[in-house]
Amino acid sequence: DSDDSDDSDDSDDSDDGGGGTAADGGTSKVDEEKARRLGARCAGASASFEPVATVQHRPPLAVVDELARLGVLAPEKSAIEMNTLDGDLAACAASVAGRVEVSLPRDNQPGTPSRRVCAGMRRRGLRVTCGTLLTMNPFEIPNVDVYMARAGGDADACAKSTGWHKLLEQLRVKLTRRLGGADVPEEPADGDFARALRGKTAAIVAADRTEADAARRTVRDAGWRGWNETEVAWTEGDANGTATVFVLPMDSPGVRSVAC
Repeated sequence: DSDDSDDSDDSDDSDDGGGGTAADGGTSKVDEEKARRLGARCAGASASFEPVATVQHRPPLAVVDELARLGVLAPEKSAIEMNTLDGDLAACAASVAGRVEVSLPRDNQPGTPSRRVCAGMRRRGLRVTCGTLLTMNPFEIPNVDVYMARAGGDADACAKSTGWHKLLEQLRVKLTRRLGGADVPEEPADGDFARALRGKTAAIVAADRTEADAARRTVRDAGWRGWNETEVAWTEGDANGTATVFVLPMDSPGVRSVAC
């Protein structure tokens, strides 16, 4: 149900490297010591994998294991980690998903040019869409099975609570216009979403209970149907906590915009 997005000047294919792939022979044996240290079996499934960011600045890697357990991530599926400057979740997910990609957040960190960030993630073996999905036209949007994002991050209170949802709203419209054909209007109807997005999933990761409470309110207020959530207890080094993964069907009818 997915295909490779068209390459442009700002995106390319890379050889599998830092994350490995689900088809990589190196993933058959897990480095148990590394898996324990980083709190995720996906981390021990590639000899070259090491996270770039600390867990204080990204979701815990254990959510990748949980998504694999749920069948959301699998060798026959493709995924993208959205709004990232390091690609740690995608690099870990490369050991369980057939293809992984990354895209940048809307507001890049000051003093960190996009191309430098993209080059760093490409060196990890990730396919990079060097830009934010919010500004792309429908035919530039990566067509994958699973869209991963954090329900929070470095932003003001409003963006933390609803920014990820605004991204999903636009993503649903752009993907439907790309995949649904010339007859899809600029504002697709529920039937258009159902036909174009069937089988696609959004995996939204709340790193702590505050993020989870805000994300849960947003999901309910927006009227998503068929969603579920799972708590993930994690430990990475000396840090530990509980994350929550919200799995949303991208073809859900009746999804509304949500204000702060």
